[in-house]
Amino acid sequence: MSLKLHQNRNLCNKEYDWFPMDTEGLYDHHMEQQPTELARTGYDKTNIKYTFNSNGFRGPEFEQGGVMFIGCSETLGIGRAWEDQWTTIVANSLNLAQCNLGIIGASADTVFRNAYEWIPKLKPKIVHVLVPSEDRFELLTDKDVMRPAAVWMDWIEQPDWKDYKVLLDYWKLWYFEESNSKYNQLKNVLAVKQIAETYGAHFSHTWWDKDWLGLYTDLGRDLHHFGKETSRNYAKILLETNLKNFQLNENNS
Repeated sequence: MSLKLHQNRNLCNKEYDWFPMDTEGLYDHHMEQQPTELARTGYDKTNIKYTFNSNGFRGPEFEQGGVMFIGCSETLGIGRAWEDQWTTIVANSLNLAQCNLGIIGASADTVFRNAYEWIPKLKPKIVHVLVPSEDRFELLTDKDVMRPAAVWMDWIEQPDWKDYKVLLDYWKLWYFEESNSKYNQLKNVLAVKQIAETYGAHFSHTWWDKDWLGLYTDLGRDLHHFGKETSRNYAKILLETNLKNFQLNENNS
């Protein structure tokens, strides 16, 4: 995979106060319509920064031998400060450098692409995947853009999709036969597991639509993605379950 196929390629070495789905306009709307809920998030207009490294991913520059997280916007951390990120909490608890490969709207296809590209380069000690919703898949267009085609069928009506409406029949067939999404998700997860284990990494994964949704206790600044408390709870669960064996092995080595 080359950088031109990475949808965050325009974010390299940039920092933002706002990011898609966590916008100032949406914040102002929530302040007017849902001020109590917004106050509960613990965030205002100034205390979240979206800082991207030279590869266009949120967080510091990548280091070898750390812990790699792959997933969608819940992995990237939309609506949360970097220090409140479950990925940051886990990495700090394990005393490992963090490699965050979260991408907005990512599918299991995106997860595989990133794993295929970055695991051989960084050789992480741990690869954890928060597997995105199974109703998403990727479509590579002639504009070198990886689109997270998903349940959002209304996207097909958007102006920049006008050249791709010939795919609508295929899309409907794919999406409305449930087995397609289930097998697509599963084969990508198994493929990432194989890559991780080939390079000696401890592989761990959880399912966004099976394990994750029940954990929601609060929301982030965008009032859509999960908030600080949920993030801490998820980190705690990972450290006590999926990553427990890794910690035991490290302590006994």
